[in-house]
Amino acid sequence: MSLSSGSRSLRSRQASPSTGPSGGSPVLELNVGGELYTTTVGTLRKLPGSKLAEMFSSSAKAYTDAEGRFFIDRPGTYFGPILDYLRSERLPTHHIPEVYREAQFYEIKPLVKLLEDTP
Repeated sequence: MSLSSGSRSLRSRQASPSTGPSGGSPVLELNVGGELYTTTVGTLRKLPGSKLAEMFSSSAKAYTDAEGRFFIDRPGTYFGPILDYLRSERLPTHHIPEVYREAQFYEIKPLVKLLEDTP
């Protein structure tokens, strides 16, 4: 898989992602370490101050893969539980050390705290 030669701002890409119901938050396709995910900008921006909120702010530069999906160069296996937490605030039950490490990387502070407090 090749990456595009440059990066684009989210603002310049918002014409191509489809919008959610009632013209809501744009739907994005993400390629996280080769794993594909579909979510909304609103979900990624749910926690202001997190790296995901920063990465998908309108002025941030975003890298895309050859198919135009946003690319994040991190382990895709553990991004699913991070995304599930952002959607539902449910605590992951599997791969806790790995999810904890990714939550720290993405600066998802409420999830980091929950995982630290989990026996």
